[in-house]
Amino acid sequence: MFSGFGIGTVDCCLNLFVGNLKYANQLLGVMHAFYGLGCLVSPILSIHLIEVGLDWNQYYLLLFGFATTAFICSAIMFRNETKWKYMYMTEQKHLKEQNEDDGIPQEQASMSELLRNRYVLFFALTLFLYLGSELCAGIWFFNYLITIKKVVERSASYITSSYWASLTLGRFALGFVTGHFFENNEVRAMVLYTGLISGGCAGFWLFENYTSLQVVCIDFVGFFVGPVFATSMVIAIKCLPARIGSGGVPVICGLGAAGGAVVPWVMGNIAEKLGDGTSGSGLVYFPNMMFTTFASAFGLWFGFYLLNRKKLENYEKL
Repeated sequence: MFSGFGIGTVDCCLNLFVGNLKYANQLLGVMHAFYGLGCLVSPILSIHLIEVGLDWNQYYLLLFGFATTAFICSAIMFRNETKWKYMYMTEQKHLKEQNEDDGIPQEQASMSELLRNRYVLFFALTLFLYLGSELCAGIWFFNYLITIKKVVERSASYITSSYWASLTLGRFALGFVTGHFFENNEVRAMVLYTGLISGGCAGFWLFENYTSLQVVCIDFVGFFVGPVFATSMVIAIKCLPARIGSGGVPVICGLGAAGGAVVPWVMGNIAEKLGDGTSGSGLVYFPNMMFTTFASAFGLWFGFYLLNRKKLENYEKL
C-alpha cells in the first residue's frame, strides 16, 4: 500500500514538473517508458534471483537498495526545486492569467470546486477507463490465454510480456511523435491513439478464433496505449487554468488510478460468475470487456474534441 502511494505521489509530481517544460511529451514519454521497462524486467529478475538460491522476500532488499539510490540521487539533483520556487512559479502563472483576464484576481480552487469541475472529472474518467483497461489487459490476458485459448503457461507468459514490451515501446516512440507532429494539438493525438486502440480491440474480439491474430491485435493495442497517460497529463496541464491545474492534476491522477482497481475487479467477477459455470469460463467475455472500456474512452475524447474544438485551436484555457 505504501509503495503504491509513493509511486503515485512521485508520478503526480513528475507530471506537474515535466508537463510545464519544453518537450513535455518527449520527456514524459521517456520517463514512462522506463517505468514500463521496469515492469517488464522486474518479474524476470526476481525469478532469476530465486533460481540462483535467494529467498523470494530477499528481492525486496534489492528494491530497497534501488529506492535508496533513487532517493539520494533525487535529493542531490533536485536540491534547488523547493516549495518556495514552486509557489513562486505558480503565483507568476496566476498573475499572467489575471492579466489576460483584465486583471481579475483568481484564488486557488478549493477541493470541492475541483471535484465539481467538469473538466477535472472528464480527465479523471478517461484515466479511470484507460488505467483500468491497461491493467485489466495485463492481468487477465495471461489467464485468458490459458483458460480459453488453452495455451501452455510458458508460451502464455511470453505472449503477455510482448504486450508490456509493446506498451513500453509505444511510450518511448509515440512521445516523440506527439511532440513533433501534435505539439499544442495533443487532443488530436489522443483521438487518433484511442481510435486506433479501439480498432485493435475490435480486431482482438473479431479474431477470437485465431490466437495468432489476437496476439498481433493486443500488441497493437499495447503500442498505442503506451502514451495515453502521459499525453493526458500534458493536455490537462496545458488546458486547465493555473488555479485549477495545480490542484486538479493530483485529483485527476488519484481518481483515475482507481480504475486500476475497479476494472480488473469487474473482469474478475465476470470471469467467475458468467460462462458455463466452471472456474474462469467467463473470460470468454474478456475481448468484449476490452473493447467496451477502450471504446468508451475513445468516445469521451472524440466528444471532448468536438465540444471544445474552437478553444483548443485558439490555444485558450478551458
